[in-house]
Amino acid sequence: MIGPDDIIRELASDYVHGASYYYDRSVDLFELLNRYDESYAKVLAETRPGMASVMNVIEAFRIGAEMGSQASKVAKALRMIKAEIEERLSEYTLEASSVATVSFSSNVLNLIKRSQIKHVYLIDTEPSLETKAALEALSKFATVTLIPLSSSYSYIEYAEVFLSGFDGLYSSGHFVNKAGTFEISCAAREKGVKTLIVGESFKAYDGFPPPPFKVKWNGINVPLLESVPLRYVDILITDMGQIERPEPGDVYKIKTGFIERVKSYLAEGDL
Repeated sequence: MIGPDDIIRELASDYVHGASYYYDRSVDLFELLNRYDESYAKVLAETRPGMASVMNVIEAFRIGAEMGSQASKVAKALRMIKAEIEERLSEYTLEASSVATVSFSSNVLNLIKRSQIKHVYLIDTEPSLETKAALEALSKFATVTLIPLSSSYSYIEYAEVFLSGFDGLYSSGHFVNKAGTFEISCAAREKGVKTLIVGESFKAYDGFPPPPFKVKWNGINVPLLESVPLRYVDILITDMGQIERPEPGDVYKIKTGFIERVKSYLAEGDL
């Protein structure tokens, strides 16, 4: 039978899944513990720095404990909120026939599918274990051209939009995503291509991104994730709305809005 320590080991060795997956597994961990546990929260936070979803789950269970809510109720509330978030995000479409993207994001995939995008320029970065999965999934809905990061400046102009997910959205004025995203964002701005990022409100957090998580590549440690200034973002889409030229204050409102939803659910009776 799987236990909390198994989940920690699973997340510590995972280099493919994004912040939504870490949200789900973090909820599972505290539900298995059947309580908020500070020591597990600390270990969980350190498994993948930059995954703001993990920090929000930890905060939700801590608040639940302070409010006297059972861990099972907090878990149920977080799953119900996630379902509502996914439904709201499903309302968005993109008016474009071609996009460039990086890494493997379920939000990006679903937006491309709903918008009937015809051509996707998938930019391959290193280190990355996601490209194969992204290529396979995206090819079901569009023609995909695989581009090395070194050629992103040359090919970005063929896309109408640079579309990216994010693992964290921070009120310092940054978003965190796969290493290479900053370079592509700069290329898009230089070539006049709009950058649009899409993700759930539970990925927004207050403060600065933590130091990037690093992996071994050709004998050296290189960042798996990186922070990108929000000034390179033209449009931010979350379940709380669409924002043009997002600013740090917008991120803070998104983060506090998510936590208020958690508190509201926990203040109710049986869910």
